[in-house]
Amino acid sequence: MGGSNRKPKPQTYQTFFDYLLSPSGIVEIPIVTLEQAVTPLIPLLPNIRTYVRLAKVKCDNPSDGLTPNESASIMLYTMGWQPYDQCLYMVLNRTIRSKNCAKLQPWLLYLKLFLTALTRLPSSQMTVYRENNFDLGQQYELNEKFVWWDFALCSVSSEQMSLTEAKTRFSVNCRSIKNIHKHTYFPSDSSVLILPGAKFEVVERIQQADDINLITVQEIQSSFLLKTQTFHKKSQTLFQKYCVPKSRSNRLFSMRKPSSASVTFRQVTLRELINAFDDDWINLSEQNINDRDMKFVVQKTIANRRYRRVRLANNHITAQGALALGKSLHNNNILQFLDLRNNSIGDLGMQILLPQIIRSNLKILKLESNGITSEGAQYLAELVRCNRTLTELYLSQNYLGDVGVELLTNALNEDKRAYADHDNKEVLSKPSTLQHLYLGDNGITDIGIGYLANMLKSNRTLTWLWLSNNQITNSGLQILSSVLINDNFTLQWLFLNSNKGIDDGSLDTFALLFKYNLSLKTIYLYDCNLSDAVKQTLHRLTRFKRDFDLEV
Repeated sequence: MGGSNRKPKPQTYQTFFDYLLSPSGIVEIPIVTLEQAVTPLIPLLPNIRTYVRLAKVKCDNPSDGLTPNESASIMLYTMGWQPYDQCLYMVLNRTIRSKNCAKLQPWLLYLKLFLTALTRLPSSQMTVYRENNFDLGQQYELNEKFVWWDFALCSVSSEQMSLTEAKTRFSVNCRSIKNIHKHTYFPSDSSVLILPGAKFEVVERIQQADDINLITVQEIQSSFLLKTQTFHKKSQTLFQKYCVPKSRSNRLFSMRKPSSASVTFRQVTLRELINAFDDDWINLSEQNINDRDMKFVVQKTIANRRYRRVRLANNHITAQGALALGKSLHNNNILQFLDLRNNSIGDLGMQILLPQIIRSNLKILKLESNGITSEGAQYLAELVRCNRTLTELYLSQNYLGDVGVELLTNALNEDKRAYADHDNKEVLSKPSTLQHLYLGDNGITDIGIGYLANMLKSNRTLTWLWLSNNQITNSGLQILSSVLINDNFTLQWLFLNSNKGIDDGSLDTFALLFKYNLSLKTIYLYDCNLSDAVKQTLHRLTRFKRDFDLEV
């Protein structure tokens, strides 16, 4: 909720927003879905699609007459994630502060949707509060007039402001407040928003004994964004210009499975497809790419070390194709994101890829639905044990089972990693970097939950654990809950939905978890075996937990 820590130059910001509202900005931009709107932002915010999915789940029937996409665009703005300086709120306002119109280009689709939503909300007059960690007392003189140019998130209650680190707190009397409470991710989030361009006057400035500056400001002119009529254009005709890389045609994305055409013709087609991507990411999903194509595809996308993000999901790649892929990953310090979902890599493919991925700079690896069993889990365990860059690993819809989970958790258990240091101090001198682990639909039972619980006793990097659609019962939940109450204070997101063994008998376990665990922000329990009465009780138990979301 912090404001800018330095005085902005109004003319440079006005020029920036003049561009935003020009035909080159969002005037001719179509309104698209949130998924489409964030597509150009993926290179800037690699995890953004995960949070889009979470937001859309909560926006089926939004308030204030907004569409689900409009409501979700606001919710996405209010969601903070780690690292905090790389969440949408921070990166967007950093882009605005740069005053660089070229940097605004990837944001245009999102801003059109976001501003459309905000201008449809009624404006309210109220006193709100925002804080800043910098000492801004000398920058705001009494009776001085100034403009805030960021999308300012504020609180309606001064009691909710955390003053432990804040050096400056603003009391803002404003008549153009946008109350976004019904469109925030956490029910307890009472945030409101002030649009960029609102003009204020300093009416009081007090420095307290604890060196906290209290500055009272009064709005004297509402944001010019409230006066524009450019936010409601619904045409889809220009979507390709802003969301799809240049020269990419619909024909390329509707290619059918190749017949007996020659390899040469196939390579020409693939080359045309690859050349359509001008940026540092490329999407070759659903292109019927097989092992025969992989050598050519890898040479043109990964081996040349041009692309940071490569999608190869929903193709026909097996262990043989993984061989060509592995060679290109050796000491590759450019590629950070690799999507291999819904292929047939299998255990052998993992064995082939392992040595090269360990030495790569990958941060996100997607391997859902690849036929990986507990045998392949030994290679995955070696990967998370030795790789020093991987932060997200997607393994849902495989066949790891409890045995595979045991192998993985041993690699993530910091106590056991420390023991292994005796044999390999150089490789294992640092803790795991893995933050997000997806293990949905892997046949995991309460035995596997026991392995996960033991790992969580010592692991302090994992913040996101996806366990949906497994075979977890109340007993496994009790084991996991005990660790989350007594030993682990870093896990923030827990997904247990579609575990039919979790029923009404779990109520006492959840009651204790909600009361004593302070780190969890989100728990998903929908499609479990819970009665409506228990669901209502769970909601009552979490009603007063701040920044907490329960989905049942």
